[in-house]
Amino acid sequence: ESGTLSIMVGADEGDYQQVKPVLNDIGKNIFYLGAIGTASIAKICNNIVVASTATILSEAFILASSGGIEPAKLKEILDNSVGGSKTLEVFGHHFVSGDFSKPTFALGLMHKDVGLFAEAIKQYGLTSLTGSLTCQIYNGARAQGLEQEDHTAICKYLEEMNNRKIDRSLAVEEVK
Repeated sequence: ESGTLSIMVGADEGDYQQVKPVLNDIGKNIFYLGAIGTASIAKICNNIVVASTATILSEAFILASSGGIEPAKLKEILDNSVGGSKTLEVFGHHFVSGDFSKPTFALGLMHKDVGLFAEAIKQYGLTSLTGSLTCQIYNGARAQGLEQEDHTAICKYLEEMNNRKIDRSLAVEEVK
């Protein structure tokens, strides 16, 4: 609706040029990548980075809370340091509030994409340590029934694994 999607296109150059005006109406960042299939690879590469980042952010918020740091304060620190990321910018409010019920991108969809990443790694004869671990973590979260929540509900799964909840009562300010 807002026309701000990032769109990755794998297609014949002529076909791409023909549909480019429509793509410009629905997205602000259009990336032509060449052959059919390249856009799918780009999408799963993007999503494994988002999924892995959400996983490590979850662990960071759990540790910070365990050490007595307010979730909102950790977000502010990360937002203003090299530890910040677009993932934190877009989804950070979930970690601070603990509300994962209104998905921007559902955990079930992210689970599918991390699975596709794992399949592509095998297809190309590559090894992935972080991606494989991220895939295992998302498998566990899906098995816990979190697939309808935002993908950042991975945090709930990791809180349960650690038997440690983020103390959100520490929050003293509204999160941006």
